[in-house]
Amino acid sequence: ISREMLCELCVVLTRANEDKDVRVIVLTGTGRAFCAGLDLNEAASGEGIVSEAMQPLEMVLAGPEAMADDGALAVEALLGHEIMTFQRGSQPHLALIGALRGAGAGDKHVHSISSVSALAHLVESGFGLATLPRAVTERLRPRNGIRALKSELALEPLPVFASYWDEPASPL
Repeated sequence: ISREMLCELCVVLTRANEDKDVRVIVLTGTGRAFCAGLDLNEAASGEGIVSEAMQPLEMVLAGPEAMADDGALAVEALLGHEIMTFQRGSQPHLALIGALRGAGAGDKHVHSISSVSALAHLVESGFGLATLPRAVTERLRPRNGIRALKSELALEPLPVFASYWDEPASPL
């Protein structure tokens, strides 16, 4: 779907939404293939895409609530636990690997998990410690019994960006 087609679809779908007689809309294509997504060649050009930096997320080492009052966790003590973070190659994963290397522990195996919920449940079950945004850890604390732990390992804040397609002609 090109930018031009997207604008046309917005107009047509807005009208259809206001028409009480319209109950269903079917999009079809012609030719060999049809894709319900964007025109990737056009989107790849970056034209009309706006990215805005948002407030970075403070990252913390999350562990079982029972460990929260043990004082700052030394790097040596940290290495005695399984360590988990988000999927391999993600910003949190790369930041954790960098922090471990900076602390002289670059050979520590790090588990990569693609789900915040799975990370929280693994921490709660005692499997290990996980890097999570502080806001997520605090929100999951009452339900999952996890807390942000004090640690000598410094975790960099996670940069966050909002990217969207700025289309002035769009009626939305």
